[in-house]
Amino acid sequence: MYQDTPAYKAGVRPGDVITGVSGQSVSTANGLTGVMLKYKPGATVSLTWVDAQKQSHTSSLKLIPGPAK
Repeated sequence: MYQDTPAYKAGVRPGDVITGVSGQSVSTANGLTGVMLKYKPGATVSLTWVDAQKQSHTSSLKLIPGPAK
């Protein structure tokens, strides 16, 4: 996980599982890719994820060009 990314700044950490993007459920990596392809850098999305302690979180974040390096 790259510390300069919007997801990291929102609180997503290695091992967390992304479960939704802007109200759309995500259950696989391919599903996440498909949803994210609908958005362009600069768009703001609502990201939902579950952490290692099984707690759900939601945060808004502004997308940046990728992939992260």
